[in-house]
Amino acid sequence: RSISGEITRLRLEWAKTLLCESDLKISAIASRCGFGTSERMSKVFVRIEGHSPTVYRRRHIAPG
Repeated sequence: RSISGEITRLRLEWAKTLLCESDLKISAIASRCGFGTSERMSKVFVRIEGHSPTVYRRRHIAPG
């Protein structure tokens, strides 16, 4: 894995944590995790996870 690939992996893991453990907007999470924009984070998310950050949040957040 390249250095940039590892950085992307770490950013994505941080974003996934924030998606599940906070109610921050996607744009705020993208900014905090170093993606710059929600569009950029979404592209990376779809490429690696196979679905959008919104879908990930819905699937992984505890009900209630």
